[in-house]
Amino acid sequence: MRRPQPARLTLALLLMAVSVANAQLGALKKKAVDKATGKDTVATAAKAKPKCDASSMAITGDVVDRYLKSMAARDAEMQRLAKEPGKTGAYYSAVLQRETIYRRKADYDLHKGPDWEKHKALQKRFKSELTSGKDPTATIQEDNALTESLNPGRVQIPDLDWQSQERGNFRMDSTMMAASKFSDCDWKDLGERLPRMVGFLVNDPKTKDFQGYGTEKDAAAIRPRIPELARAMGMNYVSPEDQARLDADAAAEKAAAASTGNPQTDCMGEAHKKWAKAHQAELDAAQAKNDIDAVMKLSMDLNAEMAKCTPQ
Repeated sequence: MRRPQPARLTLALLLMAVSVANAQLGALKKKAVDKATGKDTVATAAKAKPKCDASSMAITGDVVDRYLKSMAARDAEMQRLAKEPGKTGAYYSAVLQRETIYRRKADYDLHKGPDWEKHKALQKRFKSELTSGKDPTATIQEDNALTESLNPGRVQIPDLDWQSQERGNFRMDSTMMAASKFSDCDWKDLGERLPRMVGFLVNDPKTKDFQGYGTEKDAAAIRPRIPELARAMGMNYVSPEDQARLDADAAAEKAAAASTGNPQTDCMGEAHKKWAKAHQAELDAAQAKNDIDAVMKLSMDLNAEMAKCTPQ
């Protein structure tokens, strides 16, 4: 990607840290099924998980649609878990709060969304206050509060026993698989391969190296849906549209930093910059040769360009 994002945990890493990633990626261990259902016999577990062959499911547009439905179902199930009484509800409620903040922060870093618009309004107010001589302290404090609200670490994840976490994982995994309508074997296969493929394409949309997790045909189905898939999986992705906006904002910020606030002075500075780009090499050569006539001519050309900035 052209613009690296600030280092931070993605949603996927957060879920690993709090033992929820198994639900996102599928393929729960037998232990989770045993504890969640109370069925702990080897025969029952073997019957619940059919033996899968080594074949891989082709990733098509329909497969991507179904996977995204599973991710939406996962979010809905987590919201239900967050409403559970006691420690389970508190745990998943905190996880949801962190996810929400991560997504807000991701949009903010891409210079979009309500938080970014609020920041821009505060910056405009700050400059106005400086110009008018007003005290900007309140505006600074408000912008600092906005920045702090985008820190996922401010939400503490409470402890939850392993058995309760595994039950939650099982509920989310079952809900996801039901929503996607994938078979057990296809769900296990895609739960490993699809996130890998999305990760490769997020890093380089034109890559051909999928390290055995898919084909170019699979990638062709994924590329148009990278923004949706990356967001659902908690991966940072800068689209071409995002990059264009970031570049434009950076250029505007650079121009604003170079501005003196005086239109005529700024105009003359810009005129000098353009003239130097076109003629600086000639001026340097003339000075090196001590060619006074050439230096005078170039200086007169520069003055003529800058004079255009003076109101008539």
